[in-house]
Amino acid sequence: MQCMLRKQAQLWEGAVLTTVGASKLPKRPKVLVWIPEIGDEAIVRIRIRKQNPDLATGDWLLLSRKTDEMRQTLALSTDKKSLRFLE
Repeated sequence: MQCMLRKQAQLWEGAVLTTVGASKLPKRPKVLVWIPEIGDEAIVRIRIRKQNPDLATGDWLLLSRKTDEMRQTLALSTDKKSLRFLE
């Protein structure tokens, strides 16, 4: 734990960190993406970003990935701006 505290102290001068329960953290929107081919999830996000520059795909988090022989389904946690654009 001491090693972690040293790293946190290096964030910025005067930083004060507080721990909270998971229920107090802001909720991120979740989306399902169906891709008609199997490939690396990071490449999928790069392709989506190139086609849709308004989406902040670099901030998305992969929650789960399911594949079969011909396709994959990604569950992603996105930012609110990207969700509004997708809607």
